[in-house]
Amino acid sequence: MDIKIPEVGESIHEALVANWLKADGDPVQRDEVICELETDKINVEITAEASGILHIKVPVGETLPIGTLIATLEEGEVPAAPPTEAVAPAAPAMIKEAGRTPTDKLPVNPAAERLAREKGVDLKSVAGQGRNGRIQVEDVMATETQTPVEKQQVLPKTAVTPPPQDDGRPVTRQEMTPIRQKIAQRLLRARQQTAMLTTF
Repeated sequence: MDIKIPEVGESIHEALVANWLKADGDPVQRDEVICELETDKINVEITAEASGILHIKVPVGETLPIGTLIATLEEGEVPAAPPTEAVAPAAPAMIKEAGRTPTDKLPVNPAAERLAREKGVDLKSVAGQGRNGRIQVEDVMATETQTPVEKQQVLPKTAVTPPPQDDGRPVTRQEMTPIRQKIAQRLLRARQQTAMLTTF
């Protein structure tokens, strides 16, 4: 069975492979989340349509057009390995239900985790609306808009955090996610197409 990047909207033409929740060659169960995709408008979770062995074709970090083959599923009966892995380290029930690794504290989308870190949002206070309570970008954004007081407290910190480039301190550069790329394009377009002046 082929696993391809699905169509998620008329204006969405490509997606970023953000995270594989299973490794190459791992057994997966039907309806289990195996991959997370990021687009410029929405994050998508891909679930297995059948049980079998997963064979990954595209690594994390690749941006590909809609319909591209990213993995194959060798259909067949597989042993129930995930429950035994979750019980061995005495993981919390929430981690066991979400099928996450024991090192993860909360079932959270990688993009949502980055956004929460940038905005200073505590993930423990965010109610996840995704599958098995997974926290998504929309949940973090909703929490930020619902708590204007916390937002005002975060702004002074974020204003001081970016270091000036002429003080000798190191600067870390990270590749923007598709959502942030689209925001940057629209901000640049608005600045280029709008007259920045005031008439008295």
